[in-house]
Amino acid sequence: MQKRMKNNDNDKLIDENKDEEKDKKDTRRTLRLEARVTEDEYTKALELAQSCGLTMSDYVRRTALGASSTLAADRA
Repeated sequence: MQKRMKNNDNDKLIDENKDEEKDKKDTRRTLRLEARVTEDEYTKALELAQSCGLTMSDYVRRTALGASSTLAADRA
């Protein structure tokens, strides 16, 4: 039962992110931010992004700009 609830929460989060993707297409982003990271830092950021159902760009944008990103593990 608890596993099913986790999956439902994750599905809701992914659906919300898909809605944001549609809205995002209206916003033209033309500037880039770059940061040098170690392989371990990159891997950790990628895993965190995936656990939120986000692309790396969306995850970094949200965390860098102070938006809260909800991790699937935090919802459990």
